[in-house]
Amino acid sequence: MNPLQIDNAQALRLFFQEELYVFPDTKLNSQDEVKQEELISEIAETGVGKAEKSLAPLNYLGGNGQRILILLKDTLHKDLHAEERKLLMAILEAIKIKVSDYALVFWDAHTDYLFQDFTRVLTSQRVLSFGMNSELLGLGELPFNAIHEQAGVKFILTHHLTALKDDVQAKRAFWSQLKVLFP
Repeated sequence: MNPLQIDNAQALRLFFQEELYVFPDTKLNSQDEVKQEELISEIAETGVGKAEKSLAPLNYLGGNGQRILILLKDTLHKDLHAEERKLLMAILEAIKIKVSDYALVFWDAHTDYLFQDFTRVLTSQRVLSFGMNSELLGLGELPFNAIHEQAGVKFILTHHLTALKDDVQAKRAFWSQLKVLFP
């Protein structure tokens, strides 16, 4: 079938009943160009219309249904090792969180994002951050394994999954706060 051929009678009826207009191409006169340049310079000086910093599109795994962000920092690998994945799945299963509930983000793919960027883009309500210190996220100095809140978003910063699986005390401290954040 020819791409310019239309077989739908309704489409043909609309096409022939609508009025089509062609406007000639007009060039701005010099006064209009000067006004336009003045407006552009005024906007540049006042900062009106300034765009926010441009961020790369955010890639994440999961459905983000309950607006839970899970941030992972791993500069050596692009994916979780089997043991780390098993630990993360055990943690999420223990707090009754399914894949459709969270957005899993590898921070190393989005180093230009700060905490507020992640939470704004994903409209997160709760955040679990593994292996990231608070300075990397633009949050100042905050301790691990404690519940923090910023702009209505509650979050816990904790050790990397590899360190967490080997450190019983850190695991206990994390678990005690996790039970409070996810009752």
